[in-house]
Amino acid sequence: MSRQACRHADHVDRRAILRPRKRAKSTMEQRHLTLELLTPTFLGDAQQTAAWRTPPIKAQLRRWWRVAAFAQGMRLPELRALEGRLFGDAAGQQGRKSQVRLRLQPHKGRPGTQHNNAWRQQANQQPLRMNNGLPADGYLGFGRVKTKGANETALPPEEKAELRLAWPAEAEGAEALDEALGLFHRLGSLGGRSRNGWGACHLHGAEAIGLDAYSRPWEEALEEAWIHALGRDGNGLLLWWTPPCKSWEAAMRRLGDLRKGLCGEAGALRPLLSWPVTGQQQQGLDNQNRIPNTLQLKVVRDEQGQLRGQLAHLPCRPEPKIWDALPKEVRDDHPALWRNAHAFLDRHSDLERVHA
Repeated sequence: MSRQACRHADHVDRRAILRPRKRAKSTMEQRHLTLELLTPTFLGDAQQTAAWRTPPIKAQLRRWWRVAAFAQGMRLPELRALEGRLFGDAAGQQGRKSQVRLRLQPHKGRPGTQHNNAWRQQANQQPLRMNNGLPADGYLGFGRVKTKGANETALPPEEKAELRLAWPAEAEGAEALDEALGLFHRLGSLGGRSRNGWGACHLHGAEAIGLDAYSRPWEEALEEAWIHALGRDGNGLLLWWTPPCKSWEAAMRRLGDLRKGLCGEAGALRPLLSWPVTGQQQQGLDNQNRIPNTLQLKVVRDEQGQLRGQLAHLPCRPEPKIWDALPKEVRDDHPALWRNAHAFLDRHSDLERVHA
């Protein structure tokens, strides 16, 4: 090589070394799904008027992401820290923004459009009548559905919205987001009284996932104070389906009967199913305490397009402050409460365990 060529090559090499490298643009993962409501949904705004809103959907996505992350081996407190980095976290005034972007476009109107169709119990009274004569909507929607006077408004069944999500492909924890959407589809609901069958969601386009990988022996799960896994026992997943139902009302009616039976089966331990309970007292608890129901009811659509009632037990114990305030004998009986509840459901010949 000539001396001139060598000087030129050296000049080029030095420029290449000194020139700042351009940062590669972040690759964004994108998902487009259609969210359909299968039961009336109390998704209220500040005035408790029904309206499509993104915060409850983001909350569900975070919730099921935690279950997916736990299944991948993540544990507290690292899991919570990673959740904050991925979804945003205002704790400690760090004010991290969410890396997960979500856009919602209802098929009717716009996000925030108010729906003034107040829930009319009289129009649905007969299809929702439970075996004991009580209306299932008033029972499962206590506080939201009233037997007298005005009711809250609700987004109606079969209402749909387009859901678009995007996130950086290289974001830590992002690999669990598709799983979170799949769990949301199978187990998640939106809005008030969503643990009691209201706000049931069907996500068209969500990844089809089995639930075995997200399950855990239920006795072990009771050692945690947060929902992190679907329970399982020697017979499989703690997930039950009713027979196909002709309507969402029929599915809710059957779920109401089962819920009522479970409360009777619990006896003196009824407060540990969920709290507060109207007309009951429990040492260590007052009406300001909350024990959410971990046996969650939902209406689902099966592969044949038929509606069914679903019961899923995602076991955990109450938060530490409440748990520690309960008498020791009540805490000791907590596993027996759920063992009896599982046996109660297994005794119903019309219910089937879901094994996938």
